[in-house]
Amino acid sequence: MPPVDMPAVLSPLAIVVLSHTIFEIRVVAKNRHDVNSKAAGLFEQTPRLLWRLNHHQPSLVPQEEIVIDVRPESVFVQGHFPGSASLPVDLLFKKMFQLPPPREWPLVLVGTDEQLEQANHLLHPKGWRPILRRVDDLSRMNQLTETGANSLPTWRPNAFLARVLSSLDEETMKSLSDSYALLPPGMINTAVDLGCGSGRDTVAMAKRLGRQWTVLGIDEHEGALDRGRALAQSELKEEDATVQFINMDIRKEGIAFLSSYPHPLRLVHGCRFLYKPILEALPNVMEVGGWVIYSHFQDPVDGGPPPAPPFRPSRRLQRGELKLLLGDGFDILHDYEGELITRGVFVTASFYAAQLRVRQQSSNNNDSTK
Repeated sequence: MPPVDMPAVLSPLAIVVLSHTIFEIRVVAKNRHDVNSKAAGLFEQTPRLLWRLNHHQPSLVPQEEIVIDVRPESVFVQGHFPGSASLPVDLLFKKMFQLPPPREWPLVLVGTDEQLEQANHLLHPKGWRPILRRVDDLSRMNQLTETGANSLPTWRPNAFLARVLSSLDEETMKSLSDSYALLPPGMINTAVDLGCGSGRDTVAMAKRLGRQWTVLGIDEHEGALDRGRALAQSELKEEDATVQFINMDIRKEGIAFLSSYPHPLRLVHGCRFLYKPILEALPNVMEVGGWVIYSHFQDPVDGGPPPAPPFRPSRRLQRGELKLLLGDGFDILHDYEGELITRGVFVTASFYAAQLRVRQQSSNNNDSTK
């Protein structure tokens, strides 16, 4: 069983300080043996940092630990760590979609040796590398100071979206909100989450944007949309945006839908979904001043085949392609390479966030239909 509460591994290339967070620093080096053997042995046992760290990238926003108690709920009620959530190990497989994306947030599991071993066996193949906190040890028992059934949410949006939304200053958010007052009666600001899946990102956008918005989560998998609807019903309050989940084949219907949508489109988000023609169309269907926040897999930096899906070139981005697809009318906040995890494997990815300043045709230099 992995050690408990390991310290962060310090890379020879970068050191990141995150409050109350234990991260593995992914070493970007040709010779991994430069790291001392003790540190090297910890690489697969602690959460990995999502982005390569270099002087071109903005600093990361500190992220709180997400503490999930995998003991039975009846035991959780009697005493648990403050700020933790209850998700018994017997329900973990059915409710994996309620966990934060693998290795994008620091995840801590609390339980007995046996429960932690079961949970780790389920999560490890999917890419999660949780910190394991045993409560068999008597020294831990006096820390279980909170009682009752109050359980915090386990879900989180993807880390890049959370980072961008939290980095938008109050002036930017106010300008987006003020635009509502200028709309004709019956019109409302709209945000779209393309390929929304189970709706974690859709709901996070609704909570950040507020009641003057509608957020559309679009996907073609009805089971995932049902999970999104359930999440929205349990998490959203009166002051949050209205959420609608729409079953649609974006590749067949998306451009026509967005082009004819009657309300102003001011934010488009996508993560792990790609249809290049719809990205090319965005400068012409979005409102000036609107935002695009996007992250998706791209061709490997070394030019070789990707280690995991998507394998089809049309389902991956080329290096720098997001900027080309969207055109030159955007002010760019983030545009860099990093990694996303799929099927337990880290794959090179593009991360992009920008604001539309002038309506302009996007570049057609790339063959986006191949």
